[in-house]
Amino acid sequence: MRIVAYLFLAIAIGLSAFAAFKTAGVLADRIEERNARIATAALVAAGQNWAEIEADGTRISLSGTAPGEGARFRAIDVVRSIYDEDNVEESIVLADAEDLPPEPVRIELLLTPDQVTALGTRPVMLEGRLSEQLATLARPTMDLTRPVDTVVDVDWDSALPFLATLSDQITTGRVTLEDGTVHVEAALPDDASRADLRSFARSEVPPGLGLDLSLTSPRTILSPYPFVVETDAEGGVLRDCAAATADDAAQIERALAEVGVADPDCAIALGAPDAAWPDAVLAALATALTLPEAELTVHDWTVELLVSASLPVEDRLNLAEDLAAALPEGYEARVVQPATLGSQITPRAAVPPSPLVLTLTTETLDLSGAVASTGGPEAVTAYARTAFSDRDLTSNLESERIGQSTPVATAIAALDSLSLLNTGDARIVGDRLQLSGTGLGEDLPERIEALLEGLLPDMLLDLEIEGLPIPETPVVEGDTTLDAETCFDRLAEAQEEAPIGFSPASATLTLASAATIDTIAGILRECPDVRFEIGGHTDNQGGEELNRQISEARANSVLDALLARGVFLDRMTAIGYGESLPVASNETEEGRARNRRIEFTVLEIADAEGEDGTDPDDVAEGEANSEATEDEPAAEAEGTPDADVQSAGTPTEDTADTPRTDEAIIAEDAQAEGPFVAPDDASRPRSRPVIEAAAEEETEAEAETAPAEEAEPEPADDTETAPSDTAPEDEAADAPADDAETEDAAADDADTTPAADDQQETSQ
Repeated sequence: MRIVAYLFLAIAIGLSAFAAFKTAGVLADRIEERNARIATAALVAAGQNWAEIEADGTRISLSGTAPGEGARFRAIDVVRSIYDEDNVEESIVLADAEDLPPEPVRIELLLTPDQVTALGTRPVMLEGRLSEQLATLARPTMDLTRPVDTVVDVDWDSALPFLATLSDQITTGRVTLEDGTVHVEAALPDDASRADLRSFARSEVPPGLGLDLSLTSPRTILSPYPFVVETDAEGGVLRDCAAATADDAAQIERALAEVGVADPDCAIALGAPDAAWPDAVLAALATALTLPEAELTVHDWTVELLVSASLPVEDRLNLAEDLAAALPEGYEARVVQPATLGSQITPRAAVPPSPLVLTLTTETLDLSGAVASTGGPEAVTAYARTAFSDRDLTSNLESERIGQSTPVATAIAALDSLSLLNTGDARIVGDRLQLSGTGLGEDLPERIEALLEGLLPDMLLDLEIEGLPIPETPVVEGDTTLDAETCFDRLAEAQEEAPIGFSPASATLTLASAATIDTIAGILRECPDVRFEIGGHTDNQGGEELNRQISEARANSVLDALLARGVFLDRMTAIGYGESLPVASNETEEGRARNRRIEFTVLEIADAEGEDGTDPDDVAEGEANSEATEDEPAAEAEGTPDADVQSAGTPTEDTADTPRTDEAIIAEDAQAEGPFVAPDDASRPRSRPVIEAAAEEETEAEAETAPAEEAEPEPADDTETAPSDTAPEDEAADAPADDAETEDAAADDADTTPAADDQQETSQ
């Protein structure tokens, strides 16, 4: 009996374990399906349909072939915003540039009464040409197009002037060039204007371009927005009516016809207070029809019902409560009698201006409110996306009546002022701009005020700006100033700890790069006698010319950031090298990441001591050197040798077949450590240069080893110098300074360094 009991217990435990196992498996499958579904939906919403998702428990695997680096980063950010970063595995590969379809060219000109905005994509070959053509227009213009490495079969010499001339004849509308066709959408006031534009466009369109015209009449703007009807036992008379859309107008007209109003007609016009306008009109009409006779007037958000003077006060109050309850939110109800009509209803002459609010944080930019004119919200959003590409942008802009909302130019000026801040808020209501926030630079309030007064001279400004002091590293003076090699090493260390980064496919520095720029600025202030080159580099994704432009823009962004931190322009130059100087293979993601970089290269050491490059306190040492090299070219005396630039790890001569003595090795090492000078050729080696500052220790060492009159070359058997391509080693050593007239001998003299002289005198 006991055995049977144990058997049943074992079976029960086994069945329970099996059921638990199956249940856990089902739950795990459901969790995985749910995670995969959520991630996929988020990627689709972000426009990354190429990405593939696999869920394994709580882990998410992200894979697929991304069309570019920007798409890859976007997909990773989307998934990591949903799931913990440690649970996301990424194995995305980038499509080969030659396998990608060319990005389409689409130039779109948004036309408003106060501005022309160019959006979309344009060929790289049009760099500057589109902006120059837009500058011929009578209105202010803004070019927000993005260059693409795509060639289209369009005669741009005739197409661009045609687009500009066409745009100049349209006050409000849109002109788009896409797929070889010019699409024109415009609202013109009368038939004659539409006929003139149609005739011009058809006669002037360049050969090879198609033409698509959509010309309409502009919709009337009404303020206040009206509905007036008189009702009685027989029906009523419609005095005035407007609706925002044809559907709204038809809905109101049907309701009026049902109650006996003859031939109701509602005009379609702009200016409705909100989308609930037809609901408010119908609710008020239903209330009016409960009375034997009444006059109903709706102006914007105010609903007024004029009733008979004989209506008891209690009934009038109840009617007012019923009307208020029936109206949509935001509408005001009034029930009046003839004696109070004049004081109760006064149509508003102007609608209060709608505010525009811009909120900038360290990670986001939010846009909300109204922008005047058709296409205004789109233009402002496009500009914000370009100017703040390192922020997550949320735009809830809408277009409202002209004169009631913020003009596009004013909104863009506010964005320009926000771009100078780290965090801040801008609020525009009518002719007043309120701006608050913080940013770097104690003179920031004055700079922003000057900017806005120039851009918006008629606006009332209310500014609360806090300019934070720029972090500074004290400048080291005197003999403790860092030499060039130490400066270079510290710059490399700063970037190795926290590399300078940019937003994908843009020249906007990431927020995380601010600390690195601060550190670099401090280092450069400790190197007042050294000039630097800021070199921008990219991987090979995209077109070669586009990569060069991006790299140059990024280098200039770093230069601008350093200028803002007090590092002077005369010590820096910015150059974009594009993909031409990789430091790793572009076949792997790791290699491409290494190639996307900013490099600082020492150009030369400035002569901070005197015009002739000598220190007044070291005249004796200078004279000693001048006796040994009195016939050398002037360029050498000034400290700017003509010899080729050398970098560490780059051989300068082929000496494999030449015996090398200890003296020669020392001389060659000294030569390699000579002053570093920028090459004329942009393709110079980008490896780390070994640099020697013009320090006082060398001249002091020369003075101690031998007096000036003894600084004469010794015979070749005592001293050897670096090999030369043009003369044997012993001949170069034997040649006296007086006979060094030829170009080759001058080159040999230029290669002689203080270190070689020290070795020479020591051997004596």
